[in-house]
Amino acid sequence: MRASLWLHPTFDRATRNHTFLAVLSTPDGKEIETVTSPAVSGNPLVINIDDPHPWSPDAPYLYDLTLELQESGKTVDRVYSYAGLRKFHIEGNTFYLNNKPIFMCLVLDQGFYPDGIWTVPTDEALKGDIEKAMRVGFNGARLREIFGAPAAIEKHNK
Repeated sequence: MRASLWLHPTFDRATRNHTFLAVLSTPDGKEIETVTSPAVSGNPLVINIDDPHPWSPDAPYLYDLTLELQESGKTVDRVYSYAGLRKFHIEGNTFYLNNKPIFMCLVLDQGFYPDGIWTVPTDEALKGDIEKAMRVGFNGARLREIFGAPAAIEKHNK
């Protein structure tokens, strides 16, 4: 089996001396593939992955992704992120994740914390909320007006 991760970068003020570089690695640091292209908006890059590990609520496998902007061969900006491989589709009235039927049972996460009102006081508190929801049978969450949403989304993905 083979999968592809498509990147669609957008650049502001990049010149012809700029190059975009993307490195996809396994969580233990093994490099899968590096792709480069001129730093031009609308120029998609494709990272091919042999023997991919799809993400699911039961097995939240996330790849490490390093993105760099280089100018004349020197790195001028670098971002560390992650990516999960998953496929969603609907057939009739059935929702599929990675070509397998899944019943979505979501909890509405209001994000109220007595110690921080709407702000999660610690990463452990957020992780605890996710673990409690999973223990009672939920396999997803709808985040509502949560401050610090990028951190919340990262915890939910992991």
